Amino acid sequence: MRSIRVLLATAFLATAPASAMTFSLDGDTVRAAGPIGQGDAERLRSFLGRLERDEMNHLWVTVALDSPGGNLMEGMRIGMAVREAGVPTLVRRGETCASACAVAFLGGQASGVTSDAVSRNLEPGALLGYHGFFTGGDQVRVVDETLSEARVINAILIEYATRMGTVDVGLLSHLLTTPPERVESIDTPREIAGLGIRLAGEAIKPRKGWARNACRLAVSEMLSPLDPVGIDGRVGGEPEPMADLNAFRTRFLDDKFPNDMNDPAIRKALLGLTASSAIDLLAGQPIDTRAPKVGAWRVGVDRGAGFYYDARYAVTDFTTIWTSVVDGVSGSAVTTSRNALAGYDRDAPLW
Repeated sequence: MRSIRVLLATAFLATAPASAMTFSLDGDTVRAAGPIGQGDAERLRSFLGRLERDEMNHLWVTVALDSPGGNLMEGMRIGMAVREAGVPTLVRRGETCASACAVAFLGGQASGVTSDAVSRNLEPGALLGYHGFFTGGDQVRVVDETLSEARVINAILIEYATRMGTVDVGLLSHLLTTPPERVESIDTPREIAGLGIRLAGEAIKPRKGWARNACRLAVSEMLSPLDPVGIDGRVGGEPEPMADLNAFRTRFLDDKFPNDMNDPAIRKALLGLTASSAIDLLAGQPIDTRAPKVGAWRVGVDRGAGFYYDARYAVTDFTTIWTSVVDGVSGSAVTTSRNALAGYDRDAPLW
């Protein structure tokens, strides 16, 4: 997250002059550009209503937003119009969606045959920015001793975001404390995940240190909040690269089914399989170790005090990262798959 001072359209709560927001169709992308003013949501709804739908009444377009903001309430109405249409939102590289536009962005949705899902898309290099809002004149005017307009506005925004779904309310509440003349850009893995965003465009590749970052994330999700050691103590030592799949299979087997603690028949059976098949069985789910440039690393973890695991593996085909936490006593493994963002420091800007 970076705090950026930008030229924003005035973010009034209710009163603002009519904008010149324009809507145009380019292939399967609807470009919505310009300051947001009253009436724009209905104009977008009308524009989308004229587009061709398929036999299931689905509209296969994405709304690409490029706006400095404007009328907050109209931004929420645009978000709801997008949600009603069941179409994704997108902010493209080099373009800006800030203030009321960032509120509208939350409405993105992908409609499927059996279900709908949130679909908010952000290209690396885009500026998606949030801040607090004001109603004109003084940024905050006290209504009574305990309630201000800012608090009322924030409550409305939180309720709207909750209805839009897949939003970390704590994160959004923090973003809304940003002074109105600045915006906090959404550019870290924690923020992207917290707002239910998918990175679009060219895939972000894992950086050096990805294995440790992925393991820290996985272990942190398993630790008790009262863990006496903490994440820094649990994940230690230098990550150990696996030379090849056979070395990976053998190391994984030694961690999960140690020679001195298990039936040798288990080890013999797994050693008799291909390395890829054995790794899938050890992990408890398929891992794409057959990819041409797959990388696998072992990261040691500190066992004890309620955390009963001995080792952590991180595997990537450079689009997906799998992590597997291994308990050599019970012979169990907890395996998860995530996108490449799992290999980044959760709070480091990606661009």
